[in-house]
Amino acid sequence: MALKQVRGGLFLFIALVVWLPLLNYWFGFIESGKLNGVAPERKPDELSWTSWWQGKFQEQRNDVLNDSIGFRPDLVRMNNQLDFWLFHKINAANVVAGKDNYLFEANYIDEYNGRGFDSDTALRTTCYKIRRLQDTLEKLGKTMVFVVAPSKAYVMKDKLPQYLLRKEPHTTSYYSFVRLADSIGVHTIDFNKQFVHMQDTVGKRALIPQLGIHWSVYGALLAGDSLLGYLSAAMHKPMPRLKIKAYNYSVTPQSSDGDLGGMVNTIAPLGKEELTYPDYQFSDTAGDQEIIYVGDSFLMLWMYTNVVPISAKHWEYWYYFHTVWPGNWHDRPMEGYDWKKQMLAADAIVMEYTPINLAGIGGRDGFISLAYDHFYPIQSAK
Repeated sequence: MALKQVRGGLFLFIALVVWLPLLNYWFGFIESGKLNGVAPERKPDELSWTSWWQGKFQEQRNDVLNDSIGFRPDLVRMNNQLDFWLFHKINAANVVAGKDNYLFEANYIDEYNGRGFDSDTALRTTCYKIRRLQDTLEKLGKTMVFVVAPSKAYVMKDKLPQYLLRKEPHTTSYYSFVRLADSIGVHTIDFNKQFVHMQDTVGKRALIPQLGIHWSVYGALLAGDSLLGYLSAAMHKPMPRLKIKAYNYSVTPQSSDGDLGGMVNTIAPLGKEELTYPDYQFSDTAGDQEIIYVGDSFLMLWMYTNVVPISAKHWEYWYYFHTVWPGNWHDRPMEGYDWKKQMLAADAIVMEYTPINLAGIGGRDGFISLAYDHFYPIQSAK
């Protein structure tokens, strides 16, 4: 009798496990937390004779049901957690785990390994164009500076997964760019090099977080203050400077400090690093200068920490030269925007890119090439 009760209870439990997700899909009595960094919700095409006979409708309907089954986000998180515990495996695209559970984006490791770098030719042309733009803008009374943001692969190289590292001697886009830029006098601030050297002086105040890919809030503030000091000297104008009033610490990442950690979609966080969030203010206020910032997502944290807004009366952020944030928090497409007029009205142009983007900044549709063509149009053969 007892055995039958056990079998009956086990059968009911298995039936409940099997049917519960489907029941939740139908009735929605429990709402699971959404997954981070996943593709948008898929919807099947309208039923038609063509889609039915070709099997497309059935395939799409199956995909939709699979993605929307009850408790799917919870089951995905459970699977990801078990994979990490048992195999140290990360199921998020382009994310890998290194020593002490430090997370890295794979393309940063690829650049560090020199993958995709063939020769100096393209970067030599890019640096040449930057130098000519720099000289032309200086003749117009403007300042131009190129900022190299830090790469976690260089700064935290002791945390990289050793099995992914290239052993033979090699160079990289980063090393080639800074060498060429320095050799022809491009005004450059190399925060990648500075952050590598600062690792031994900041103690536990992380410059790049364990679960993040960008510089930390604290690291962005230090770099931002250095930039403001550089602009003050180059423009011969007083600039606001950072004043830290107190240091606060938290194991809960703020802003983008846990961006990679959120993408892995596990039940428990993969690390609890103590991060620095200081109370700070900027001395004085911005003058009447206008500054344009052109670059990648590292500039976002300079907006968040107020480095960009405090630096100028009027500022703009040209994100990859694809969209423009014209002095506010609402971006718009660069297409149709009179960027040439804004460039000529600016007092300074700050370009910022992290090493993984250096190889591509000289592309035909990028700011460097288009601004160069504006000042040095190709003369048609007569």
